[in-house]
Amino acid sequence: MLSVFRFLILAYTILGAASLSWAKKNEEGVAVIIGNKSYSDRIPEVTYAHRDADAIRYYILNVLGYAEENVIDLRDATKSQLESAFGNSNSHKGQIWQYIDPAGTSDVTIYYSGHGVPGSDKRGYLLPSDANPDTAEINGYPIDLLYENLGKLNTRRVTILLDACFSGDSGGGMLIRHASPVFMESELPETSGENMTVITAASGTQLASWDENAQHGLFTHHLLDALYGNADDNTDGQITALEVKSYLDKKMTRAARRNYRREQDASLSGEVSAILGFQIDGVFASRPYFDAKLTQGHVDNTLPSAEIEVEEVSKHLFAITNANIRSHPSTQGNKIGRVKKGELVIVTGKTGKWYRVAIANSSDVGYVYGNLLREKHFQVSDFESFQECDECPEMVTLPKGSFIMGTDDGAEDEGPAHKVTIDYDFAVSRSEITLGQFTYFLEKTGHTMGQKCYASEGGEWAEKKGVFWGTPNYFQEQNHPVVCVNWNDAQAYVKWLSEKTGQKYRLLSEAEWEYAAKGGMEGKFWFDNIPMLQCIYVNGAAGETDEENRLQECSDDFKYTSSVYHMPPNPFGLYAMNGNVWEWVQDCNTDNYQNAPINGNADESHGCDQRALRGGGFLNSGDALSNINRGSIKPDRRDFDTGFRIALSLN
Repeated sequence: MLSVFRFLILAYTILGAASLSWAKKNEEGVAVIIGNKSYSDRIPEVTYAHRDADAIRYYILNVLGYAEENVIDLRDATKSQLESAFGNSNSHKGQIWQYIDPAGTSDVTIYYSGHGVPGSDKRGYLLPSDANPDTAEINGYPIDLLYENLGKLNTRRVTILLDACFSGDSGGGMLIRHASPVFMESELPETSGENMTVITAASGTQLASWDENAQHGLFTHHLLDALYGNADDNTDGQITALEVKSYLDKKMTRAARRNYRREQDASLSGEVSAILGFQIDGVFASRPYFDAKLTQGHVDNTLPSAEIEVEEVSKHLFAITNANIRSHPSTQGNKIGRVKKGELVIVTGKTGKWYRVAIANSSDVGYVYGNLLREKHFQVSDFESFQECDECPEMVTLPKGSFIMGTDDGAEDEGPAHKVTIDYDFAVSRSEITLGQFTYFLEKTGHTMGQKCYASEGGEWAEKKGVFWGTPNYFQEQNHPVVCVNWNDAQAYVKWLSEKTGQKYRLLSEAEWEYAAKGGMEGKFWFDNIPMLQCIYVNGAAGETDEENRLQECSDDFKYTSSVYHMPPNPFGLYAMNGNVWEWVQDCNTDNYQNAPINGNADESHGCDQRALRGGGFLNSGDALSNINRGSIKPDRRDFDTGFRIALSLN
């Protein structure tokens, strides 16, 4: 991931409806496309520069309609190549000047993806592939010179797209030695004239990142989505600059917060009604998928359907979440429809991990990612449940059985894998103990909790005053899991509940917890072990931070806790065993499962400086939410993502 300041300037004139005829063919248009990925010496590469340039090149040729012979395509451009294309301080008559129509009818589009650096003179520079970033003012290409020379051309309109870092820093380390980063804000040059609209990827000195899943710059990725039709809010077949800005505010800004915990806001200046995208023959062009392994200009989702190998299938499936229907079996295929959660879908074929489906009220077909469809809705299990009082948790009786606990293929503390046999009857609370249930306990017992709790901001944990079980630094309802409770608080709760009911309530052992979480299934999760499904079955960071992951067509919609009954239950009928909040168990923390009990009992034979936690919470994603992952903290520590559920011995 690159932590760099990246911006993209899109300059365009207004195109009235009557002028759209050139969209299919613009033979006078001239473009310079530069993708500077590889640099000399110690300079880190710009990983997706070629891929970004490929995507823009395709758009310029196939949507804007430029002739291929008028496109100057440079990869890893040197300083001499940049000067040849744009001119220098002595003359603006570079290759562009040679290519444009002298009558002034040419549109000019410039695209650059690569490093940029600040010079000691505070000017911003494009960094040629053979340049030294320490002396940019000598061997870099000045941005203001680029604007100045382009402004001297006799053109109809100019489009400038700069995708670069001007902080002097990059994901691979500082580009400038012995210096602090200098952040630069670029403004539209005075010489640019009135025929431009400017959209930038970031405002001020904000940072921006790449979308590693889409393998594009975060802004470039969303800009392309916007231009290929997704920003057409009023469905008039045209996309204005204002609509692009609105789309970026909704998609790019949100993705930057979720994925990278940073502010990134596009800015818009110039003519806001400029038309930046449009339909051709009544439809928007489909955005192509560029395979990162292919060379420039190659795409693979422009193939006709006949060339996609499809196994004929005839079945009816249900959508387990809202899902997009795409034009091709790829997450980069154009979105051509949508099915709602629970909707019946007619499947006509299968190719790889994708289903070909019939589109309702149409003779057309599209593709839905296979794991978003199921044979039937998930049904809550029929295991016996009971509740001993109105304020008591609902308990589910679990069957006796054996299972393999842990794994030999994971973290050291998750092994060795060993067989555990549960040969006794016990029950587990259907959900985590809720805020309402715990509040009732406090009111009846006067148990003191204090007003301090550990919370995380930006990945940094600290104990904070005023953050506690009733106000954990975020909003909760009574049916959310109680948090900011330590192991001792949980023990006090089960002691009170046992005294109230005359039963043997307690915390689960680690073995019981894993047995209950697996629900009779094997593997890391009781559902299919596919990361994208975590946001359907689990309240974790996966749904929030990975919303823009192109394999993930859903979001769990919760940044913090959710209702304990929000996500579907596992096959034992237990809710939120994975995610929502970490759950205290009875065991002491151990380095591994060597000599661990095999009968379901808690392991308290070691020192108990820390007690075990299971299940992961709303801050976690991936394997941290799995059935086998282990956590631990001190028993007197309270965290804003930690709660508990309880067990009951039945014999």
